[in-house]
Amino acid sequence: METGATLVLLLLLLPALVRQSAGQVSAEPIQLALPDNVDFNAKVGDLLRLDPSLPAPDPRLGFHTTSLKADNPRLDGYFTLDSRGAVYARRNVDRDELCSAADCCESMECRLDFSVLILSTPGGREARRNLRIILADENDMRPTFPSLVPVELREDAPAPGPTGLRLTPADDGDGPANRVSNYSLLDPSGTFGLEVVLERLTNGSQSRVPVPYLTLLKALDRELLPQYQVTLVATDGVHSTSAVVTIRVGDVNDNAPVFEPNLMESSFPETELAGYEIRALTAPDKDFGENANVTFAIGSVNPPSLAEHFRVGSESGGLWVLFLARQLDFEAPEQRSAEVLVIASDQGSPPRSSTGTVRISVVDANDNKPVITELYSYNLEEHQPPRVLVKTLQVTDADQISVGRVNCRIESNNMFRLEPNGSGAKPGAQSERLTFSLFSATSFDYEMTQEELVTVGCIDNASPEKVTRVEYRVPIRETNDFGPVFDQRNYHVSVPEDLANGLTVQVVKAVDQDRDRFGEVHYELDEAGSANFSVDARSGRIEVRGRLDRETAESLRFTVTARDYGGKSDTATVVVVLTDVNDCSPLYTGPPAFQVVENSPPGTELGRVSFHDPDSGANGSVTFAMLSDTHNVANEFLRLFSNGSLVVAKPIDREAYAKFYVEIEARDQGRVSRSSTATVQVDVADVNDCAPVLEQPSPGSAVGSERTIVYTNLPPGSPILTVRGADRDLGDNGTVEYRLGASNASGLLSIGLDTGRLATAWDPETAPPAAGTYTVLVLMRDRGRPRQLSGRGEFQIRLTPPPGGGPLGRLGSAGFNGLVALVAIVVGTAVLATALLVAICRVRASGGVVGRGGGSGGGAGGARRRQLAAPTDEDEEAGLKAAAAAAAAASTASGPEASAASSTYYAWQHPGSPLGSMLRDGAEKQMYRPLFVPDCNSSLLLPMDQMGTACIRQLGCTSPRPGLQVYPSQSDVPMVASRQYHQQHQPKHERRRSDEEDAPSIHDSGRGGSVEDFKTAQQQQQQHHHQSHHPPMGTFTVPASVASRSAGSGSGSSGRRLARQPDTAASAGTMI
Repeated sequence: METGATLVLLLLLLPALVRQSAGQVSAEPIQLALPDNVDFNAKVGDLLRLDPSLPAPDPRLGFHTTSLKADNPRLDGYFTLDSRGAVYARRNVDRDELCSAADCCESMECRLDFSVLILSTPGGREARRNLRIILADENDMRPTFPSLVPVELREDAPAPGPTGLRLTPADDGDGPANRVSNYSLLDPSGTFGLEVVLERLTNGSQSRVPVPYLTLLKALDRELLPQYQVTLVATDGVHSTSAVVTIRVGDVNDNAPVFEPNLMESSFPETELAGYEIRALTAPDKDFGENANVTFAIGSVNPPSLAEHFRVGSESGGLWVLFLARQLDFEAPEQRSAEVLVIASDQGSPPRSSTGTVRISVVDANDNKPVITELYSYNLEEHQPPRVLVKTLQVTDADQISVGRVNCRIESNNMFRLEPNGSGAKPGAQSERLTFSLFSATSFDYEMTQEELVTVGCIDNASPEKVTRVEYRVPIRETNDFGPVFDQRNYHVSVPEDLANGLTVQVVKAVDQDRDRFGEVHYELDEAGSANFSVDARSGRIEVRGRLDRETAESLRFTVTARDYGGKSDTATVVVVLTDVNDCSPLYTGPPAFQVVENSPPGTELGRVSFHDPDSGANGSVTFAMLSDTHNVANEFLRLFSNGSLVVAKPIDREAYAKFYVEIEARDQGRVSRSSTATVQVDVADVNDCAPVLEQPSPGSAVGSERTIVYTNLPPGSPILTVRGADRDLGDNGTVEYRLGASNASGLLSIGLDTGRLATAWDPETAPPAAGTYTVLVLMRDRGRPRQLSGRGEFQIRLTPPPGGGPLGRLGSAGFNGLVALVAIVVGTAVLATALLVAICRVRASGGVVGRGGGSGGGAGGARRRQLAAPTDEDEEAGLKAAAAAAAAASTASGPEASAASSTYYAWQHPGSPLGSMLRDGAEKQMYRPLFVPDCNSSLLLPMDQMGTACIRQLGCTSPRPGLQVYPSQSDVPMVASRQYHQQHQPKHERRRSDEEDAPSIHDSGRGGSVEDFKTAQQQQQQHHHQSHHPPMGTFTVPASVASRSAGSGSGSSGRRLARQPDTAASAGTMI
């Protein structure tokens, strides 16, 4: 600890030692006050006067070394220190220029810190000082205004009142006390004032500076005066500066456009085309900018039907014009005048608008020719007399100026005459409308001319003159003197039935001696012909329409008609014979399925197959045969003859083949043969020819060992297994009934007639069967008709005595480290051993073991069991209380040791307990169960009768068998051991190890055993114990006194004995 204190003291003194070796720096700086604007090379101070403690310089040479270094690198070069200790300015020092580098522009004074180093003599002691130069400010800067931009104020700003316009303040490079202190405004118009507001600087300083704000004293009107100029004056108390501020009045959209004039009139002729400029539009707006930017739009047109005839647009010069968008027609009454409502809108926000009306009148012009229209036309036949009305014409002229001026005449062909009907339109009518009649002036001959050309001309006699000419063709109509006649009355033709659609079958021809129209002939077919054919109306060519089929009709007969335009006609008959083409494949027409009884002899006929081919001749001649498929087993058992007979080739066993599929190929005899394949099903009918055989369990097998264990204490009707017999027949022939035959097990079992369910038939209470192996004979019979077949089968069944008890657990665990649990286990074991010893002693005191048959010789015929000396109820109660005390002791342990002890401990009670197996008879019925079990919801041990069913099931699924644990015996106290293992497919009370399945003694607590087996099992268990160091489960030590007494109690061939124990140690026996 002294060493640590010394080290700490050295660390504290080290900085002082360093400072002493390097020279002491004074904590308080040397202060030097300077005015503003120090000139270059001016002496500003003497350190020796300011700090007398500094060493004196050499009178002649001064200090050996001096150094003056600014703490702020940006201040280097402003001051220097000479060898005598005097401080000089190395450049002009202006506080207003230096403050930005020293970051003191917003302070009343600038404080500049320097470090001073003085070495008086070489190798002498250094003197270090801090120098602070305080630089005062002087009002030497005049306020200056930056470049002022014009400000704008809307003309609708409220007056009088503040405008919120902040004028740019003046700059002053002096310190805060010497900067601008006030502003004033000079306005000759008296419209504006000034308000000075103190505001904080934006650099974070707490000082406030005056800022000028513009105020409005009078209302503004941009239309009267758009701009003002005022003078802004700034003063710092010593200096003053002024600047001219331009104030622009911002326009407000307070004026609407005004049309000049409001009603505008315009007229133009109807001949004006689209794009015609009807009128220029003007509507001045007193506002400025967008507020005065006026656009025009059409609001409405009267009548509305002319809305698409007008539009407004802007030319390149910005002039707005009302244009004609579509030509107007005076001849349409609704287009002769219109009123267009034009809207003028500025671009202000919100916009203002006004309306003006343009009244338009359309002037008529002679822009329409007369129109000649043929109203009616009449036939002009040859040889008719003159003055036959040929046509009625109508002449119209839409122009109003043409009314009463239109004249018409025939300009060519004087064989016709044109006469007006009436006098035309009256004067003042809106349009002209005339009718004329065209008559023949002579008789015509069709053989001389077939038509005449007539030209009609009409003129309106207006300005400018319009003429219309129309040429008309006047046909001369011939009369129908002759009818068409076929060149033959009947047409016969043969064609193949596969003639393609559209190919020609026959061409018919009829002749009409008339000329032109009446000499033209057209052809048509009747309904029968139209079903399969079509005819060209002009050429008479008959073509196939659709598909021809000889199998439907061998010949087709129909009528063709020739007709001229005069209505005269002639008919002819057409017969089309269809020749056969092999276009059909054979079609199976026989029965879809056949049936044959199994074992039918060869030659048995199943039926006949048949095919049909609708073709004719060789094309319709069919042969057929079975397909030679080596994989089709039907070819082995069946034969098909050429007459269609399907017969059996060899007997068929239905149990081998229940169904066949016969594949038959049919082929016609056409030059290009066609074939088809049919599959016929052959079902084999069952005959009762198979007897039932035992399938499960397999004949000769043994039941009752391994997984299926049959105990002798099962109640009547307990299912054991299901016997299954196999019969390969079908239906009732394959339905098996079950009965039991005579055997040594026939009185012990029952079997279901239809189900084969084998169940117990004994009563374990009154007549339990003896354990051992029995032979079961099962008689089986089917339900076939007319005869029934039967079979039989035997198998062995092993009956096992009911499982008894055995120690089911151990208390504790070999790896248990808890001292408390270990003490509890030892105490519980001692209590249990004491209780067992007391019970055995009482048995011995009561007279030993007595044979059931009386005396030592046994009963007549030998007793089936040997009864041990029965204890009193107190003995049994004492044993149970001892077991409960051991369980309670185990439950006092804590942690995982307690859980292991509680889950593996089983207390034993009658029937089936080790004690009960020696004291009670009926060992075959003995079974064990836990007396105390761990609770599902806690670690406590609870009585079995207080546990719920669900909890008990959970316990059985989750609690493993206890492991082997051997406790050393004390005196005659029995030694109890148990083995822990787990099997998946058996309940706990029925499990056993696979390697112990065939052992002569029963090692599992779920298997039963007799006292007679003790001696034999003892040797095997001792040998097994030496090999594995674990005795088998369910062993316990029998005291020598009990064993000797049991051995001498009597004898008999059927009696059971306790094995005699060696004198030196207790022998291991077998328990249930």
